[in-house]
Amino acid sequence: MQASTSGADNEARESITEDESKKHFRVCRFIVETGVKLGMRSVPMATACVLYHKFFQSASLQVYEPYLVAMSAIYLAGKVEEQHLRTRDIINVCHRYFHPESDPLELDGKFWELRDSIVQCELLILRQLNFQVCFEHPHKYLLHYLLSVRSLLNRHAWSRTPIAETALAVLKDSYHGSMCVRHKPQHLAVTCLYLSLQTYGMQLPRGELEWWQVFCSDITKDEIETIMNELLQLYDMEAKSNRGNVLGAWPGFLTSAHILHPLNPNASTRQFYKIHRSTFSIFVISRARSMCPDGLEASRSVVLLTLGVKG
Repeated sequence: MQASTSGADNEARESITEDESKKHFRVCRFIVETGVKLGMRSVPMATACVLYHKFFQSASLQVYEPYLVAMSAIYLAGKVEEQHLRTRDIINVCHRYFHPESDPLELDGKFWELRDSIVQCELLILRQLNFQVCFEHPHKYLLHYLLSVRSLLNRHAWSRTPIAETALAVLKDSYHGSMCVRHKPQHLAVTCLYLSLQTYGMQLPRGELEWWQVFCSDITKDEIETIMNELLQLYDMEAKSNRGNVLGAWPGFLTSAHILHPLNPNASTRQFYKIHRSTFSIFVISRARSMCPDGLEASRSVVLLTLGVKG
């Protein structure tokens, strides 16, 4: 009897954890989409996601409204990364996100109440994080690693395969989960580059050490696989999401005749991903002129088109 009760409790906890992960995934997508519409750069958007994840490391979803925390995180990230955003712009863009057909909010009592809530929540985030709001992101490490890899590869092979774009897209996608606050930035950068190279089947010259050990001496193959599995779980979550559509693609990615270009005005694509440990499969279904502006960056760039493509 006790064993069955314990098993039920474990299943309940796992269900709660999975539901919370899905909720955080959706809210981080909201942060990214809102940030794009506000013209935020990549690093401020990354800072907003980290602020959100850091806050909910010690706070409960049952106590705090996640979308309000996300709006305050965007506002605070703009200050931290010196890309200041007006609260009115944040409110209008977020309001349009939830109410696409509605007009901007009037400057009435409801607007000022929401503005005050964002400012108060910003102070709450600062107190919760003990005012430690400056973070080291993987972007600079990934840039240096890419420059080194480019010097090791054949010039024509580098120009034919979008390794840099893919690695950057995967790095942006990683902020949809909490791995950005649980792993070192160097480890995230190495894993994104590793996954990009594996996706396109690129091999680097081998020496006494593996290339990732040269870049980051304290990372192991097991750690790379652990982080990569967490990334794959994000894409699995994206595949199961009802809003997993494609916005566009990085230039030069659509090299398969089986895949219609997402920016073609006469067609659009919806991609559903079947995720395995190190293998991606894409099932592409073309639709006519109906494309929703969301989806992970790596899905936009069709990073996963190399293995198992079916038209």
